[in-house]
Amino acid sequence: MADSQTAETTETEAPEAKTEAAEAPASETAETKTEGQAPEGWEGDFDADRAKSLIEKLRSELKETKGRLGEKEEAEKSEYQKLMDRASKAEKELETARMDLYRLRAQYKHGLTDEHMEFIAGATEEEINSRAEKLAKSLGITKEPGVPARPKPAPVKGSGEEPKPEFDPKALAKRIRERD
Repeated sequence: MADSQTAETTETEAPEAKTEAAEAPASETAETKTEGQAPEGWEGDFDADRAKSLIEKLRSELKETKGRLGEKEEAEKSEYQKLMDRASKAEKELETARMDLYRLRAQYKHGLTDEHMEFIAGATEEEINSRAEKLAKSLGITKEPGVPARPKPAPVKGSGEEPKPEFDPKALAKRIRERD
């Protein structure tokens, strides 16, 4: 019989315990909410200037906290992560140096100038070389591989080529008048 009384007491106490447990989080939630309540240090009616200064203060605190967090994360990076960062940076620099080398080789091989190379792009050495070759052909640049492109010197008397006469507009006008 004592067992039945204990069971009844437990059953009647159980619903009370459940309601107390359900009420506890609700009361804690009500205390943590600040709806309708002014923030700390805020007394009186709403003032736009005070609100603006509070917002600016909070924003500056947030910025400082983010800065400290970034510094802390950098300090906590493992040695492995630092080495991986250095390796990826070195790979990027290597790729840039390779592309520069490919472009210089094509420029030298086809006798192009720096100004011409502005028009050459490509992801591989073959692409750069073929584009440089096309540009050189379209510009009429002929060059033997290994020999730097140089302008032809002006012909000298006795070399077999006649030097071109200088342009004389008066002589040209006189010849045109004589034809008529």
